[in-house]
Amino acid sequence: ANSVANIPHSTLTRDLWDIVCNWAKEVGWKVVFGLNIYDGWSLAQGVQTYNPQRAMDLMEYSIQAGHDVVGWELGNEPNLNDKGTTPEQVAASFPILKTAMLSIYSSVGGGTATSPKIFGPDTTKTGASFLSDTLQGVS
Repeated sequence: ANSVANIPHSTLTRDLWDIVCNWAKEVGWKVVFGLNIYDGWSLAQGVQTYNPQRAMDLMEYSIQAGHDVVGWELGNEPNLNDKGTTPEQVAASFPILKTAMLSIYSSVGGGTATSPKIFGPDTTKTGASFLSDTLQGVS
């Protein structure tokens, strides 16, 4: 039986993360991982602000486990299926992530496990204007 099938949707366990990172190391690959930009959001409570706590937990664990994560991507296709997310909200999430990362890493942007890059958002092929508006909001 496939043990992955028994894991609830969208749940990344430490064991599964170890398997992915160890496999990448065995084949000589570096890891860039996509973070959920909707962590902390609650439309029912009117909260649409990124909360980086779970990402920070994963980063701290990755450092402790010696995983070679060279980049973190924020925002997997936020323009897909009209999620009600604006480019401005997505852009506002990046400084939150960077501040959180600087509390864990001494620097960011080097593309190494000790100074990972920040990527994103990853938009769909029809998301060029969404991406452009997001990037203008970040800079």
